[in-house]
Amino acid sequence: MFYKIIYFSKIIISLFLIPFLFEINLLAQNNSDNDSKIILAKVADKEITLEDFYGRAEYTIRPSYCKGNNNIDKNIILNSLIAEKILAAQSGLRFDLMNDERISNMITGLREQKMRALLSYFEGDSKVKLDTSELKKIYSVAGRTYRVEYFNIPDSKLAKTLYKKFAGSDSSFYMIFKAGAVADSICNKEISWSAPEVSEIHIALFSEKLKKNQLVGPININDSTHLFINIKGWDNRVLITSKEITERWMDVAERTAREKADSIYDKFVLGIMGNKTLTFNPDVFAKVAMLLAPFYLNREKKTEDEFLNLELNKNIENTELIKTGENYNEIKNLTFFTIDGINWSVADFKKEFDKHPLVFRKEDSKKDFNHGFKNSIVDLVRDKYLNDIAYRRGYDKNEIVEHYEQSWLDASKALFERDEYLKKFDVRGKKEIEVIEKYLNSYVEKLLKDFSSQIEINVEEFDKIILTRIDMVAVQNQLPYPVYVPAFPLLTTYNRLDYGKKMIAGNSH
Repeated sequence: MFYKIIYFSKIIISLFLIPFLFEINLLAQNNSDNDSKIILAKVADKEITLEDFYGRAEYTIRPSYCKGNNNIDKNIILNSLIAEKILAAQSGLRFDLMNDERISNMITGLREQKMRALLSYFEGDSKVKLDTSELKKIYSVAGRTYRVEYFNIPDSKLAKTLYKKFAGSDSSFYMIFKAGAVADSICNKEISWSAPEVSEIHIALFSEKLKKNQLVGPININDSTHLFINIKGWDNRVLITSKEITERWMDVAERTAREKADSIYDKFVLGIMGNKTLTFNPDVFAKVAMLLAPFYLNREKKTEDEFLNLELNKNIENTELIKTGENYNEIKNLTFFTIDGINWSVADFKKEFDKHPLVFRKEDSKKDFNHGFKNSIVDLVRDKYLNDIAYRRGYDKNEIVEHYEQSWLDASKALFERDEYLKKFDVRGKKEIEVIEKYLNSYVEKLLKDFSSQIEINVEEFDKIILTRIDMVAVQNQLPYPVYVPAFPLLTTYNRLDYGKKMIAGNSH
């Protein structure tokens, strides 16, 4: 039982309900001659950037007491973020949270995920060069909504053979379907430029002008998906205003750049992993799959529970080989799989995925757990090799990676410290707002005043901030840690900036 590592699901950051993405901007800023990172506040040696403020205020669910855009709401948000840094510092004086294995694994996993994002930037995004003539061709068809019919042939060799045999015939699409498709009927669909299709389909339809009844394919999505598409026709949305024209052009440029970056990076990854074969020990695989299936069969819901509501509640268990007792101990030293001449024991695998929750590919059927489980292991191993490259390049010391890791660690420490403080009181059954107003506000206000001499605020940049009133949650698809930023810190409703000092000009970059 072996898996040839020749296909890799793309790691595409997809943020729902969010108009733009800070990630690429930050990476570009970090590698430009004029680093434009704006520091909004400093708490001793800790920094809160403008991106931190927007991330925690816009990409998480803000509490009802600071949902607006007025000065009071913005003051509460900033006070909460500053209080988080102070509580993190207080926690560090009494307890090293990284001694908690669950937290340590999570922080390490988040760091390595960010390192892989940096690797993707340098080996993908940064190498993209857009050609104006190519963009014009794509722009000319970006208004189309195609009406298509399609089918899949799961065998790559057969798909290529049938294409060579029938391509050029007026009814080639239907002849190929009759000769090789496993489905009983042809599927129909409408596909627009903005449709969330996989890039292979999107590129095939929108790279140039297609004709009615034109055969498109085979489009290779993965080892078992080779699509043939027939263009039945299309509707074309004609733009009128200059604003619409500009927006479409920018959309074409952005999506084309993204697709090119993915393609370049996929080739880089293939160069690393393409000649490696992963061979499973079938008996051990069956035992591990049996142990882990209960944790992953409802993985999407579990992901939502663990991360969308993440406040590092210490009662939430990490997704790992837990509660398996003697069953795990009996197999932990057995060889689980072999890759590149290296044996991975079950214990080796557990060590890696304790910090890298398994991610099941979208195309994998939930009904066939073993198939999806194998693919998720292949992706985990791929990420391990990419981590090794990123470490060798020193990306763990990169400013963006260090700041990201510190943000999550500080959020963890602050919540730990908050919970330790609240143990003094009986807060059972009380609403969050009641706990904050009755117990936390006075505590946080005192901390802000006590640390006042160590706090600087960039008042000029703070006054420029404009927030939306829309609840948004940023989720990164197909990643071990899908939530973009830590949850909003529920610490205080204190709404005055009557502490600290104004940041001196020039200290905000």
